Amino acid sequence: MASKQFPISVHDVTVSWLTRSLREAGVIDDASVTSFEFELIGQGVGLMCLLHRITLTYDRHDDELPASLVLKTAVTQEQTRLVARTFQFYGKEVQFYRTAANLSPMETPQCMVAEHDPDTDEFVLLLEDLSHCETFNQLDGCPPDIAEISLTALARHHAAFWQHDAFQDKLAWLPYGWDAPIPEAIQEGVAAGLPEFLSGFGERFDDRIRLLCERLPEAVRELMYFPESPLTFVHGDFHIGNLFFKDREVVAFDWQFPMRTVGAYDLAYFISQNLTVPDRQAHEERLISLYRSTLTNAGVDYPLDQLMEDYRQVLLICLMPQILAGGGMELVNDKAVQLVIERLDRVVAAIDDHDAGELMP
Repeated sequence: MASKQFPISVHDVTVSWLTRSLREAGVIDDASVTSFEFELIGQGVGLMCLLHRITLTYDRHDDELPASLVLKTAVTQEQTRLVARTFQFYGKEVQFYRTAANLSPMETPQCMVAEHDPDTDEFVLLLEDLSHCETFNQLDGCPPDIAEISLTALARHHAAFWQHDAFQDKLAWLPYGWDAPIPEAIQEGVAAGLPEFLSGFGERFDDRIRLLCERLPEAVRELMYFPESPLTFVHGDFHIGNLFFKDREVVAFDWQFPMRTVGAYDLAYFISQNLTVPDRQAHEERLISLYRSTLTNAGVDYPLDQLMEDYRQVLLICLMPQILAGGGMELVNDKAVQLVIERLDRVVAAIDDHDAGELMP
């Protein structure tokens, strides 16, 4: 059943809706979609939506017409829907495409439709298909040169929203990283997943890291709070698996967990979880300097001592997604388990290298 005149699943999509949507978005003029096929794509651990590639047939041949699009809709599993509702993932991503995508210098997929029903939490996004673009695997580790490209684009995005006046009106929907229910929901998830996480992955770290993990549930709110630092629009899940590369230009997608918080959130999240430990240790200082100099060139001052203090604090936050994934999600195959192991090992090494544990409340 459609909600408020938009399809809530791929089975509700019609050729007339596709034609009308593409015309209203200015993607096609007088052409019409006559038929389409679809396939499920992007399955994996922690996926909060359903993704389908829609392959289109038109009433005439024209190489300028998009051959395929990506349809993003809500999942059907109630437990996952509960998580999505709690964090308002669907509504926030729709709001991003409606209000913020055109303000960012970082490229995002062209969005033809962005609709959300706050009463039912159904949503639909109709997006450009970027499957022809270059991608990289988080499990393999992000190559340092790709990290440079990614963090340069990230810094430009952060600079564009640095302490922006639009947070008071157009972007007022964007929550602070410590606004309810974000810390409370993370605290609940970490507390619930911690026993299974420690049982399954606890042998990978020493008692010092184990103690940090055990203290996390009570420390979530304080760790997420940055009252003294300048704030910007962060992606919230900025990792190599959420990036396409088109002629070495970054195209960022999956904007379901955006927040108004410190730029170091995305920076530490990306560096600590995406680069292999040897690559991070060899290139981390240069990458942080590149991020900061890109901000400076855009007229933004993020003092190095404040940046590094925020960075170290975020490294502790980066333990949380490992606990949530390793203790609270169904790891569907060996690759999913290995990804948790790799990310965990990388984050633990970064915490050790920066003595971040001393910042634990």
